[in-house]
Amino acid sequence: MYSVAPRAGMSPEIQSVVSLNERIERFGITKLIDDRMAEEQEQEQEQEREVDRQIQWERQVERPPKVKPAKHVVSQDIRMFVETGMLPTHSAHISQLLIPVDMAKALDSTIEWSPSPLATVDFTTTVLGSDSARMTDYLRPVNWILSSGSGKTSNVIVISPYEANELLPIIRKTRKVRLHIYAPRVSSLMRSFSDLRFHSIPDSQTETWSAPRHVRVGLNLFAGQLYFDSKDEYENVCILLALSRAHPDAKYGEVDGFVPPEHRTGRHSPFAESRIYILKKLIGLRRKGTSYFRTHLGQILNANSLSEDALSALSP
Repeated sequence: MYSVAPRAGMSPEIQSVVSLNERIERFGITKLIDDRMAEEQEQEQEQEREVDRQIQWERQVERPPKVKPAKHVVSQDIRMFVETGMLPTHSAHISQLLIPVDMAKALDSTIEWSPSPLATVDFTTTVLGSDSARMTDYLRPVNWILSSGSGKTSNVIVISPYEANELLPIIRKTRKVRLHIYAPRVSSLMRSFSDLRFHSIPDSQTETWSAPRHVRVGLNLFAGQLYFDSKDEYENVCILLALSRAHPDAKYGEVDGFVPPEHRTGRHSPFAESRIYILKKLIGLRRKGTSYFRTHLGQILNANSLSEDALSALSP
């Protein structure tokens, strides 16, 4: 329990006990050390050294700068569309939904992927001084959609919640357009709203309209849908973005999975350059820092094909 330190001084506590002090001096002992206390002190010092070597991480959330919100306006063009079901020939208040990701012009140049979904200025403009042609930290979520027509000639316009509330009485009265509720599928257990048939106003029992395939793909990409509804949708997205999955015999592909036009062996894509980078930026803004790598969309945006297990879980 105790060890000898011959050249050290005797503690005052030991010297105060006369009989004990005499016996210690008789044996030539000059200091007593408690080994248990020494071990404890050594352990404390070792723990302090370990703490000093640890790297401390502190997460800091970088929030977007404060800005003033834009004033809501329901344009006369969108009122006319609701009253008649007809799109104006030229409108400064209605534009292609996919302009911010630089995909609208290419899509509308083809028969297969046109007409692409539209959006109102009130939907795209969220803050003062913002440009509806650019993506910002204040992207509005896609939740309310107007439609008219049927099949390939369907007109689909994404609107703001304010417009949906203001136009609802006219929609119910004229019955020229349909108002749909929509939300992107961001969980594998979440139901799909892609066909726009979950709930619509007015609710017609005789009409069985659903969003055309090309409209669904555009809506889902812009809204930030992370999971595909079917194998067919998965294949269509790969075809649209000219990914290697759609061109299995291609002898060259870029790092992000994009196959240039001169190397394609499958179905046509309207894009001559990759759109993977800008789609990653869009989904990053939608997810606000939340990881999405393991989702369906996260896999293909990172040049990976879906696993066989993931494909088997999808409907045909």
